[in-house]
Amino acid sequence: MQRRTTDLKPHPMNRKLYGEEVLPPEFVASIRENGILVPLAVKDDGTIISGHRRWQAALALKMECVPVQVVRYADDLDEREAIIEFNRQREKTFSQKMAEAEELEAVERERARRRQLSQLKRGDREPVKETLPEREKGQTRDKVAAAVGLGSGRTYDKAAKVWEAAKEGNEVALELVEKLDKGEVSIHKAYKDIRRQELRKEKQEELQTRELPTGVFEVILADPPWRYQFSETQSREIENHYPTMDLDDIKNLNVPSADDSVLFLWATAPKLEEALEVLNSWGFTYKTCAVWDKEKIGMGYWFRGQHELLLVGTKGSFPAPEPSARFSSIIKEPRSTHSTKPKVIYEMLEAMFPGRTYLELFCRTPRDGWEVWGNEV
Repeated sequence: MQRRTTDLKPHPMNRKLYGEEVLPPEFVASIRENGILVPLAVKDDGTIISGHRRWQAALALKMECVPVQVVRYADDLDEREAIIEFNRQREKTFSQKMAEAEELEAVERERARRRQLSQLKRGDREPVKETLPEREKGQTRDKVAAAVGLGSGRTYDKAAKVWEAAKEGNEVALELVEKLDKGEVSIHKAYKDIRRQELRKEKQEELQTRELPTGVFEVILADPPWRYQFSETQSREIENHYPTMDLDDIKNLNVPSADDSVLFLWATAPKLEEALEVLNSWGFTYKTCAVWDKEKIGMGYWFRGQHELLLVGTKGSFPAPEPSARFSSIIKEPRSTHSTKPKVIYEMLEAMFPGRTYLELFCRTPRDGWEVWGNEV
């Protein structure tokens, strides 16, 4: 059967699922040379169910008629499923697959709703549920995953996590969807990146809502979670190990320090300037620093880092330690796990300032005699 090309019209769902597609020149050239070999599937009113690209090529080539096959469906849900089924074998981007998945899930939810309506007895009407029963959810997930080419339901769940984050405007997710469309990253990798971001956010929110200790403290040790702008690889990002904070958030902490107190502030070499800002913002005046020699070389852009700084600042008239309690400014101790500091620091501070009140900020492991604050204690 032949239909006039201009009497046909695209199905609105086709653009919704697959967007505005640019026909490959070789596809148009093939239609010009061989004609349309597979008839378009169309409804009685000329709406195209399958063959949109063949129809577009025919329009571009000014073909007067095209071969068609008329198809009919029991209802609109079967029709919507048919459009996806006709496109099962075509090559699709991640975004197109997810658009298909959303459509199929909407079809299944509507089918469930209609089943519930048909089963209700007169005089025994109950609210119609808008969601699928748990058993049907699992079946639907597997069915949708297979239909759109996402493999298993588990893979589909991971893909949906990334997709939903992108729809919410998550910049990381938007970039990942673009990479997924280009085949530059796997669904599993993209899912891991989104989960990592979620965990960072949860930890950051937990830290920001945790109340600082009450009272005032004379000796304060702090290891701020500095935020770095660059990382050679994602696996080396600081946030993989602990939640970081913006500089302003660190500076604005209301540190419970005594009028006469001392601060020992850990700082990596690239964060020295920011660390001095924090020290001053907390009300302390810089005095000196010590160096922790980690005895193991690390990463770095200018030098491969092997040390960290321990800045010292005082407030009020806090005195220096007695001569007999003054230690070397170089602390030699091999580094261990990420961000873990030498345990000898506690012993040094307790010996330098015995009988004082001690506070550790951003603490990871509690110590007897010290008040601590952080999201890992």
